[in-house]
Amino acid sequence: MKKVLRVMVFLLAVLSLVSISYGAEYYMSPNGDDGGDGSIVAPWRTLHSSVNRLSPCDTLYLRGGRYSGQDQVMAEINVGGTAGKPITIRNYSGEIPVLSGTKVIDSGWQYDSGGVYKRVLTDDKFSQSDSFYPRIVIQNLKGQTGGNFLSDPPDPVSSRSEVNASGLWYCDHSTHTLYVYPKDLGAGLNANNYTFEIGDLPWCIIDVMPDTTRYLIIEGLTFFGFTGKTQDADVIWEKGAIFFPKGKGIRDYLTFKNLIFKNCWVGIRAGDICHTTVTGCRFEHCIDVGITAGQVNAESQEDFLIENCNFISLHAPWPDYTDIQQSDAAVKTHGMNGITIRGCIVKGVQANRARDEHSHGLWADVDVFNAVIEENFICDIKNGTGIFVERRCDNNTVRRNVVVRAGQGIRIGTKSQPTDDWPENCKVYHNTIVDCEQPGLVLNAGVRPVIKNNIFVNNGYSQIMITDETLNDPRNAKGGIVIDHNDCWEQSPSNPGLYYRVGGWPGNDANANAADVKSQNSVSSLDNELHVDALFVDHQGLDFRLSLSSECIDAGCDLGEPYNGKMPDMGRYETIPTAAAPTNLQIE
Repeated sequence: MKKVLRVMVFLLAVLSLVSISYGAEYYMSPNGDDGGDGSIVAPWRTLHSSVNRLSPCDTLYLRGGRYSGQDQVMAEINVGGTAGKPITIRNYSGEIPVLSGTKVIDSGWQYDSGGVYKRVLTDDKFSQSDSFYPRIVIQNLKGQTGGNFLSDPPDPVSSRSEVNASGLWYCDHSTHTLYVYPKDLGAGLNANNYTFEIGDLPWCIIDVMPDTTRYLIIEGLTFFGFTGKTQDADVIWEKGAIFFPKGKGIRDYLTFKNLIFKNCWVGIRAGDICHTTVTGCRFEHCIDVGITAGQVNAESQEDFLIENCNFISLHAPWPDYTDIQQSDAAVKTHGMNGITIRGCIVKGVQANRARDEHSHGLWADVDVFNAVIEENFICDIKNGTGIFVERRCDNNTVRRNVVVRAGQGIRIGTKSQPTDDWPENCKVYHNTIVDCEQPGLVLNAGVRPVIKNNIFVNNGYSQIMITDETLNDPRNAKGGIVIDHNDCWEQSPSNPGLYYRVGGWPGNDANANAADVKSQNSVSSLDNELHVDALFVDHQGLDFRLSLSSECIDAGCDLGEPYNGKMPDMGRYETIPTAAAPTNLQIE
């Protein structure tokens, strides 16, 4: 009898293995044919047709090369996977597929005057409309694609007369004429000696049936030059190389892995998402925003992870927006519960040419709850804020980040907004904020914030600024603002002991040292503050670990996290004498 049972158990095990579905594998190639069977020897050609033939557990492999043109790269997804059987769209092993949203112009430029060449764009039959005018202009060596913006910043000058130097451009909207003053990339200054790319397509991947967009993996692809819809002279709309519009229903279990977004207006724009992961992605020379996710007043949006992504050389947007938002960021989130942004690098975010728009690093904008923003390295955010926690963003934690050379290091709240919108219970722990143009930390409009174990060094105006509105809010009465165990250091303070600034911005504020701030009824602690040089390992080299002689070692308070020594160190890094330099300082 036992032998029979053993045989039955064995047979059931074999049958269970046989029933496992591994899914089909299909292939797509720049020179494929949708009439083929999708095999590796007869690959498909267009993304829309290929993706919508997939079933749960199937994988679509994109072979290396450049995919371009509306018919080939714009895909409306109406399929999805199931639990344990996701649909995967990814690169073929060892190959680099580039999905391009640009139109190539190799010749046909007419000389205008003063080094400037022109071209009437209605003659080029751009995909969006005959009245199209550009938002993205890229210059390459002759015969090449995938280069860099003609201008830096990438937006145009405001008139033909201003196109007076190499690397500038302008589009006359009344005649749809593009004027360029090419850069000398080794072939002189004749525009016909170069290949130009003009941003033509609004997006690459969009979903049209959100409730079916579940268990989807997109991996190992490069998206280049997608610009958003541009038919109106003053707006960009439907932005995002990957664009999942808001207000259409919840998407579940999405994974974006090892993707590259280069010279796009927006990398990923996804509304109404749950259980979504963005990991190992690179956003390079994007305009407006790298990732914008979530939706205000949406259905429940939970469990969003952005991890180990790089945001390099981003640009503030132009022109105006169609919806109520201004100033974007490397990452901007709305209406989410339980978001984590961890281990990311944000390096280089600059204002637009007119300097009437600027962007931030990491921005929790509206209704973001229980977020953790940790272990990120944020550098060179011109005029913007490194980490911004804003409207109705409650119970969020900002910890163990480095912010260097931003406009403001960390900003909590916007005092011009209704007091009901002020973020509550924000915890700011173990951050290192260095060399910002304005204060290292701005408590602009916050309720019961807790600021502990941070290092603020050489930031403008002051190391920590608290507005009168925040100090006087009754919700902060009796020590609701907790500031404890921080190091505030200014190399050459304007007044000895000046580390805090209370009441607003220069010109209408009152200066205060730690003792003056402590006298405020709403501020508690400040008994364990340091005002010493943190003695970083290599300040100029952006290595903000503490030298072994630093007084910030063992000078923090216990927050329930692991530490070495007698007590936690202040700042981002816990001192380990034999440790190698942190990997997130290795910036390309």
